Amino acid sequence: MKEWTEFDPDGRYFQNCSSTDKVNPSTQYYVLGEYDDTYYYADGKAISRPQLPITVAGNVIAGIPPGAILTIAEQTYTVEDGEVEINGYSGPVLLSCWPYLDKEVEI
Repeated sequence: MKEWTEFDPDGRYFQNCSSTDKVNPSTQYYVLGEYDDTYYYADGKAISRPQLPITVAGNVIAGIPPGAILTIAEQTYTVEDGEVEINGYSGPVLLSCWPYLDKEVEI
């Protein structure tokens, strides 16, 4: 059996495929083997997505990559300067920035 994983043009995981026939991948962005969304495609390889390099101290989140999306109570914000101070809120905060793994922290 032939197994492969397909990714979209941005390198995001798309699907796992397998075939006992002579079916070939339907995209140029694929890697032999089975992977999941904790991997991304780059330079012809499946690469493990890194953790976000953030630190949390009280109500300050630092080390956020530029362009990251911060979600608080269904409101989204783009972070450009690498650090946010959150006042008047306590609870979960979700950070997303491709190709990093999403990270949820408590404030």
